[in-house]
Amino acid sequence: MFEKSFLWRSTLAAQQNDEFVQQRERLRTAYLSLRDNAKQLVSLIPSDCQGLTVHDVTHLDALWEMGSLICGDRFELNPSEAFVFGAAVLLHDAGMSIASYPGGLSQLVETTEWRDNAASVLKKNSIPATPEAITNPPGTLRGEIVFQTLRDLHARHAEELASVQWQGRTGAQLRLIEDQEIRTAFGSSIGRIAHSHHWPINRLVGGSLTPRLGAPAFAPTAWTVNEIKIACMLRCADAAHMDRRRAPSLTYALTKPQGVSDDHWRFQNKLNKPTVEADSITYATGEPFELSEARAWWLCYDTLTMLDNEIRKSNSVLRDSDVSTFAVKQVAGTSDPIALSRYIRVNGWKPVNAEIRVSNPVHLAQTLGGRNLYGNNLLAPVRELLQNATDSVRARRLVSKRSNTWGSIRLRIDNTSTSTWLHVDDTGIGMSEATLTGALLDFGSSFWRTHALRDEWPGLESSGLQVIGKFGIGFFSIFLLGDQVKVISRRCDAGVVDAKVLEFESIRSRPILRLPDPDEVLEDYVTTVSVKLNDRLVANEEEAEPLYRGGTPRTIQLSAWLPKQLNRIVKLVSGVDVDITIEVPHQKYQHSANWTTIEPRQFLTELLAGSVDVDFLNAHFPLLRVLRDENGTIFGRAGIALSEYYQRTPLGRTIPSGISVGGFNVARGPDWCVGILSGETSDASRGSATHNVPKEVLAAWASEQAKLITEDRFGLQERTRGAEWIDSIGGDPGDLPFVFCGGALLTKAKFLEVMSSGRKAFFLLDAAYDESIHWVSINSIGLPILSRQLLPYVCAAGWQSRNVRVFLDDDNEDYVSAPPKEVDQSRLKFTDGAARMFDLLTELWGCPLKITLDRTQIFATAQYRAPPERWVLIVEPR
Repeated sequence: MFEKSFLWRSTLAAQQNDEFVQQRERLRTAYLSLRDNAKQLVSLIPSDCQGLTVHDVTHLDALWEMGSLICGDRFELNPSEAFVFGAAVLLHDAGMSIASYPGGLSQLVETTEWRDNAASVLKKNSIPATPEAITNPPGTLRGEIVFQTLRDLHARHAEELASVQWQGRTGAQLRLIEDQEIRTAFGSSIGRIAHSHHWPINRLVGGSLTPRLGAPAFAPTAWTVNEIKIACMLRCADAAHMDRRRAPSLTYALTKPQGVSDDHWRFQNKLNKPTVEADSITYATGEPFELSEARAWWLCYDTLTMLDNEIRKSNSVLRDSDVSTFAVKQVAGTSDPIALSRYIRVNGWKPVNAEIRVSNPVHLAQTLGGRNLYGNNLLAPVRELLQNATDSVRARRLVSKRSNTWGSIRLRIDNTSTSTWLHVDDTGIGMSEATLTGALLDFGSSFWRTHALRDEWPGLESSGLQVIGKFGIGFFSIFLLGDQVKVISRRCDAGVVDAKVLEFESIRSRPILRLPDPDEVLEDYVTTVSVKLNDRLVANEEEAEPLYRGGTPRTIQLSAWLPKQLNRIVKLVSGVDVDITIEVPHQKYQHSANWTTIEPRQFLTELLAGSVDVDFLNAHFPLLRVLRDENGTIFGRAGIALSEYYQRTPLGRTIPSGISVGGFNVARGPDWCVGILSGETSDASRGSATHNVPKEVLAAWASEQAKLITEDRFGLQERTRGAEWIDSIGGDPGDLPFVFCGGALLTKAKFLEVMSSGRKAFFLLDAAYDESIHWVSINSIGLPILSRQLLPYVCAAGWQSRNVRVFLDDDNEDYVSAPPKEVDQSRLKFTDGAARMFDLLTELWGCPLKITLDRTQIFATAQYRAPPERWVLIVEPR
């Protein structure tokens, strides 16, 4: 059918009275030979890219027809241009098969795109993206990775196909274009044009393509090639080919495409061939789209709208290049869905354009990216800026192959007589102009998790990059601090002269991109983000609470408050693996990237936010140990909490325990911990987090802690408390006193031995004046009990405060009114220590527990006067 198209008949087909018959025939013969070769190559696409609509030679032939419709019969095209157009058509999708790579799959696996796609697919399926898994992914995922990689590479690979060689059976080198002279004259041009169908259209006139390529030596001088014109023809003809020929019914039934592929097949299967009337190309269907096919109809609408946009932009490029424009100027009906439904008919529903959209994205960023997300936490924007800088530095380490402690960040607060500015400088990968004006401003889309990362920094995603940012909203929090914002940046592999400034007067106005002033660019840093602090009042200290809730109301001024937060910022970054310099007026602090190896006293001081308690420091800094698994992955640095420490500050209690997300101490840690544990969060504001330390790592660390808590350094309370914490998180308390039993403090192992043989336990209780029953903990046993010999199974556990009730208030009277009384375990209110004892006994005896409340004798001594009976919970196997 291509031989019946106007473009073919007017250029490469035999002409009457042709003075260049031999030259024309040579080009025609070369094209037909190339077509035969490309036909074999594209026939293999379905085996590697399943679900695509038809990409075989019938699609390629149809582009001659589509090109003829769009260009019209007055469009000027010479035989050389027709050959280049046809050859680019044949090659533009040929790279979507493994066979197009002479080295086959092994050549594809060596590409950066394979590594990035494999890493992305593995992560999506919760599989670690190790080098081995990237090279040899599970078979169930291999097809998806092959498909994505071929799709990503096919346009660029098309540029190489004109010169690629395959080795034949006899050892001969085979090429797609067999005529060497034509290949030499046009091969590179054909490749660039084939590649260009995936370029942004402004690149066509950016110098990558020439408007005048000379004719080959055998052809007339006038047979020059305008690459820009041919590139516009290719992209419009390719976009225009959507009809039933691309989605035949039988093939659709046999292949059963899924998801978006199914929608593509459905709508193209309904389309008849397009027609042209006046300056419009019109698509229509004989069969309407039913309600169940609405999604496919909308995809058709979006695709036709894209074609309309492509034709309009291509005509603008042709007009600006002094080339005749296409006869077709638009796609009929794309101005409105209702208008299109006159041609692409529907049945039983109406295509009203009621899609979810954001009519005021600036307002959305201002609200959800500000106080409505972060509340009154005015250190949240500082944290977000430091997190962005940290991600950038970690990426730079991989890009530049630096050590895992290389790089630096600096936070500066400058006070002048008229203003206060906050600056964050970093030595990270930096941002190109495209990133500054694109990904940075795309609210809700994180640069690190989009295809833009692969385009800007190929190979970075598969290099093991771990980033904190994942929501794409953190940058906008800076407007909580002020309206005037400047971002000065360049790519780390560019020169200082390539830096650009993106400047905001406010979030409500369009930012301005400009060249930096000489004093704005810092040679030692790649990116600087600055904000002029609003000179406004904050209602009270609680509104500016940086890490944890609590505080005393007091009116403050933001520009005066923030420079005083050195200790809070130090605490915030205490687990970050980047050197961070913090400079505020009259103060400076240097946080070390080697936070796991710095002197433990210094590390703990950072966590205490400057509120130093010498006794607490001396007790706990020797216990600090790094938590790491067998692969060396670090999950924190901490010690067991042996005493409570709640330092009172104007902002409430200072907790020397934190959960870090990406190294940033963003949430309060567990009570049993002094130090930092790594964690994760799904909270966009980072206001909460949970630790993610594997159980086996936690248990090994806790067991090591037990050996460090020695009797010569710690009293009975600290050792008992430590044993309780260690056991609760899966560690072995070892020789630490664990439970009071039979008149003595026993280790856990000894206690289990006693309970295994006796199979009975009496848990000490106490009665208050209001007849409520309370647990007796180790520290509240009292001299009357300690002065007598107890039965061997009388117990008390935990080091707790007094007056922890045993029963729910509604149950207390019922249980104590007529002992003995069997107790429903679900009605008990446990202390932590008692709850653990009950769990241990259930595990030890391997059955449910029988629990009875009674007043009974707990002493074994025979005295002239029997001691009074005591309240106990009698626990036995059921």
